[in-house]
Parts: sequence; structure tokens; C-alpha cells
Amino acid sequence: MIPSFRLGPWTLDGLRLSWAGAQYGLVQSLRLAALAVAGMLVCLSTSPERLLAALAALRVPAALVFLTAAGLRFLPAVVQEWMLVRQARRLRGYRPSWKELVVPWRWLARELALFLPLLALMLRRSATLAASISSRGFDPRLLRTQESLPQLQPAQRAALVIMLVAAYALVAMKLLLWLDQAQWLHLPVPVPWQERVARWL
Repeated sequence: MIPSFRLGPWTLDGLRLSWAGAQYGLVQSLRLAALAVAGMLVCLSTSPERLLAALAALRVPAALVFLTAAGLRFLPAVVQEWMLVRQARRLRGYRPSWKELVVPWRWLARELALFLPLLALMLRRSATLAASISSRGFDPRLLRTQESLPQLQPAQRAALVIMLVAAYALVAMKLLLWLDQAQWLHLPVPVPWQERVARWL
């Protein structure tokens, strides 16, 4: 049992540790890590130009394609700005004290305080990017042309269809399980199937 503590201006209630809670937290952490690793693998293995060309070949709306491109180029900028803010703090004489090292939420509060200057820098960068886009006449409603679009091979089309069907099936199973647990819909399926869906999805 962890008593209540203060995190900056907020007072957080105490925490009670249990084995069931640890298992649930581990499962959710693994899910989040799997999504993060999958996204990193896509970003590291595919150049932004090829990724955007593939999205355009799949007839994804131009606004979403541009949003994806901006996000891919924005993440490294966020990390760089974060490091610059931390370096500026160190140049001003900040050094972590032993209290911050012993009490982890003190260090966390110090790190969270960096979000304000980081947010200001990101808003300034976003305003500059928006002005640049407007000056170049970008309009997501207009049909954009590409010099060359990649063509999907039959095997690639089949793999894409299989992955989409599997993704829709998983989402449908999870949604049906939620409806059954909320007693909005009764599923005439065996209990072990419901347990597997609840555990692994």
C-alpha cells in the first residue's frame, strides 16, 4: 500500500498493489509496446517518400496523407526540441538533487515542467508550417497528381486483403465481447471462446 502523495499542485490518492493489477498492467504495457514497435518498424524500414506514395496508391485522402507526412517529420523535431530544452536547463545551472533521485515523483514533476516550453516551441513550429503550407496554395479538396504511383502485385493485394479481414474480425470479436459483457447483446458462443477473447484481445 502506497499512501497518498503530492505531485506538484495535485494530490494523488494512494495505490494498492495486487497480483491481478500487475497482470493487467503488464498486458496493457505489452499491447502498447507492440503497437509502438510496429510503428517504429514501419517508420524505420520505409522512407517517407515511399510510404506517402503507397498511401496515395491506396487512394487515401490527401489530407490524411499530408497529416501522416507531417507526423513523421514532426516526431524527430519534438525529440530534438526536448533535448534542447533539457540542455538549456542544465546550462542554467540545474542539477538533480539527491531528494529527486530518492523520491521519483519529484524528478517526474521536474520533467513534466518542461512540457510548457516544449509546447510553446511546437506551437511556434506548427504556425510556421501552416503559414508555409498556405503560402504554397495547398488545398486538400483538390485532386493531386503524382509522377508515378507504385502498383500492387497480386500477392501483395491478397496479403493486404487478408490483413484487413483479420483486423476487422478482431475488432468485431472485441466489440461483440464488450456488448455481451454490458448485457446489451447475448452471444450464443462457448464460454472458453469468450475467455480467450477477453484474455488475448
